[in-house]
Amino acid sequence: MPDRARAVAEMKRVTRKGGLVAGYVWNFASGHTSLAPFAAAMNEMGYEVPPMPGSSDSVVGPFHALFEGAGLANVASRYIDIDITYTDFDDLWESNVGFSNLARQIERVPEADRPRFKEIVRERTPRDSTGRISYLGRFSAARGRVP
Repeated sequence: MPDRARAVAEMKRVTRKGGLVAGYVWNFASGHTSLAPFAAAMNEMGYEVPPMPGSSDSVVGPFHALFEGAGLANVASRYIDIDITYTDFDDLWESNVGFSNLARQIERVPEADRPRFKEIVRERTPRDSTGRISYLGRFSAARGRVP
Protein backbone atom coordinates (compact mmCIF):
# COMPACT_ATOMS: atom_id res chain seq x y z
CA MET A 1 0.00 0.00 0.00
CA PRO A 2 1.82 3.14 -1.16
CA ASP A 3 0.25 5.63 1.27
CA ARG A 4 -0.43 3.84 4.53
CA ALA A 5 -1.17 7.04 6.48
CA ARG A 6 -3.82 7.98 3.93
CA ALA A 7 -5.35 4.50 4.15
CA VAL A 8 -5.75 4.72 7.95
CA ALA A 9 -7.14 8.26 7.62
CA GLU A 10 -9.71 6.94 5.12
CA MET A 11 -10.73 4.15 7.49
CA LYS A 12 -11.28 6.82 10.14
CA ARG A 13 -13.26 9.00 7.73
CA VAL A 14 -15.75 6.25 6.89
CA THR A 15 -16.21 5.10 10.50
CA ARG A 16 -18.86 6.71 12.68
CA LYS A 17 -17.98 8.65 15.81
CA GLY A 18 -17.01 6.22 18.57
CA GLY A 19 -16.46 3.44 16.02
CA LEU A 20 -13.48 1.15 16.07
CA VAL A 21 -10.79 1.26 13.38
CA ALA A 22 -8.41 -1.68 13.42
CA GLY A 23 -5.84 -3.33 11.23
CA TYR A 24 -3.03 -5.81 11.17
CA VAL A 25 -0.10 -6.49 8.87
CA TRP A 26 2.61 -9.12 8.53
CA ASN A 27 5.60 -7.96 10.54
CA PHE A 28 7.93 -8.01 7.54
CA ALA A 29 10.75 -6.37 9.48
CA SER A 30 10.99 -9.33 11.89
CA GLY A 31 11.23 -11.87 9.09
CA HIS A 32 8.43 -13.93 10.63
CA THR A 33 6.22 -14.28 7.56
CA SER A 34 5.06 -17.20 5.48
CA LEU A 35 7.91 -16.44 3.08
CA ALA A 36 10.70 -16.60 5.67
CA PRO A 37 12.18 -19.95 4.53
CA PHE A 38 12.31 -18.72 0.94
CA ALA A 39 14.00 -15.43 1.82
CA ALA A 40 16.55 -17.28 3.99
CA ALA A 41 17.40 -19.61 1.11
CA MET A 42 17.80 -16.68 -1.29
CA ASN A 43 20.15 -14.97 1.17
CA GLU A 44 22.12 -18.18 1.72
CA MET A 45 22.66 -18.47 -2.03
CA GLY A 46 23.88 -14.88 -2.19
CA TYR A 47 20.81 -13.34 -3.82
CA GLU A 48 19.68 -10.04 -2.39
CA VAL A 49 16.12 -10.03 -1.13
CA PRO A 50 14.90 -6.43 -1.05
CA PRO A 51 12.68 -5.48 1.87
CA MET A 52 8.95 -5.66 1.28
CA PRO A 53 7.43 -2.25 0.58
CA GLY A 54 6.21 -0.82 3.86
CA SER A 55 8.45 -3.02 6.01
CA SER A 56 9.41 -0.07 8.18
CA ASP A 57 5.73 0.47 9.11
CA SER A 58 5.14 -3.22 9.85
CA VAL A 59 6.68 -3.02 13.32
CA VAL A 60 4.31 -2.25 16.20
CA GLY A 61 5.76 1.20 16.99
CA PRO A 62 5.43 2.73 13.51
CA PHE A 63 2.14 0.88 12.90
CA HIS A 64 0.78 2.33 16.15
CA ALA A 65 1.99 5.78 15.03
CA LEU A 66 -0.05 5.49 11.81
CA PHE A 67 -3.22 5.16 13.88
CA GLU A 68 -2.28 8.00 16.21
CA GLY A 69 -1.28 10.15 13.24
CA ALA A 70 -4.75 9.69 11.77
CA GLY A 71 -6.21 11.26 14.91
CA LEU A 72 -7.69 8.11 16.41
CA ALA A 73 -8.19 8.00 20.18
CA ASN A 74 -7.19 5.32 22.68
CA VAL A 75 -4.85 3.67 20.22
CA ALA A 76 -3.54 0.29 21.32
CA SER A 77 -1.17 -2.02 19.49
CA ARG A 78 0.45 -5.39 19.93
CA TYR A 79 2.07 -8.31 18.18
CA ILE A 80 0.01 -11.35 17.24
CA ASP A 81 2.04 -14.55 16.93
CA ILE A 82 0.67 -17.51 15.00
CA ASP A 83 1.83 -20.92 13.87
CA ILE A 84 2.24 -21.03 10.10
CA THR A 85 1.45 -24.63 9.27
CA TYR A 86 1.56 -26.72 6.10
CA THR A 87 0.74 -30.40 5.69
CA ASP A 88 4.10 -31.07 4.00
CA PHE A 89 6.82 -29.48 1.89
CA ASP A 90 4.77 -29.60 -1.32
CA ASP A 91 1.97 -27.70 0.44
CA LEU A 92 4.48 -25.05 1.60
CA TRP A 93 6.01 -24.74 -1.86
CA GLU A 94 2.76 -24.61 -3.82
CA SER A 95 1.16 -22.18 -1.37
CA ASN A 96 3.95 -19.62 -1.66
CA VAL A 97 5.74 -19.84 -4.99
CA GLY A 98 4.03 -18.19 -7.91
CA PHE A 99 1.99 -15.37 -6.43
CA SER A 100 4.09 -13.41 -3.96
CA ASN A 101 6.55 -10.55 -4.31
CA LEU A 102 9.22 -13.09 -3.47
CA ALA A 103 8.12 -15.22 -6.43
CA ARG A 104 9.39 -12.45 -8.70
CA GLN A 105 12.73 -12.62 -6.90
CA ILE A 106 12.86 -16.39 -7.30
CA GLU A 107 12.42 -15.93 -11.05
CA ARG A 108 15.77 -14.10 -11.04
CA VAL A 109 17.52 -17.24 -9.79
CA PRO A 110 19.10 -18.92 -12.82
CA GLU A 111 17.31 -22.10 -13.84
CA ALA A 112 20.43 -24.14 -13.03
CA ASP A 113 20.34 -22.89 -9.37
CA ARG A 114 16.64 -23.50 -8.75
CA PRO A 115 16.91 -27.16 -7.68
CA ARG A 116 19.54 -26.16 -5.08
CA PHE A 117 17.31 -23.29 -3.97
CA LYS A 118 14.40 -25.66 -3.44
CA GLU A 119 16.65 -28.07 -1.54
CA ILE A 120 17.88 -25.30 0.80
CA VAL A 121 14.27 -24.32 1.54
CA ARG A 122 13.48 -27.98 2.23
CA GLU A 123 16.54 -28.42 4.51
CA ARG A 124 15.89 -25.23 6.50
CA THR A 125 12.16 -25.73 7.05
CA PRO A 126 11.24 -27.29 10.41
CA ARG A 127 9.16 -30.48 10.15
CA ASP A 128 7.75 -32.88 12.68
CA SER A 129 7.89 -36.69 12.40
CA THR A 130 4.85 -36.72 10.08
CA GLY A 131 6.39 -34.19 7.66
CA ARG A 132 4.09 -31.40 8.83
CA ILE A 133 5.74 -27.97 8.72
CA SER A 134 5.14 -25.31 11.35
CA TYR A 135 6.98 -22.08 12.16
CA LEU A 136 6.37 -18.70 13.76
CA GLY A 137 4.41 -15.98 11.99
CA ARG A 138 4.09 -12.51 13.46
CA PHE A 139 1.63 -9.70 12.78
CA SER A 140 1.55 -6.18 14.10
CA ALA A 141 -1.93 -5.04 15.08
CA ALA A 142 -3.38 -1.67 16.06
CA ARG A 143 -6.80 -0.27 16.88
CA GLY A 144 -8.25 3.06 17.85
CA ARG A 145 -11.59 4.84 18.24
CA VAL A 146 -12.92 7.68 16.15
CA PRO A 147 -13.24 10.65 18.55
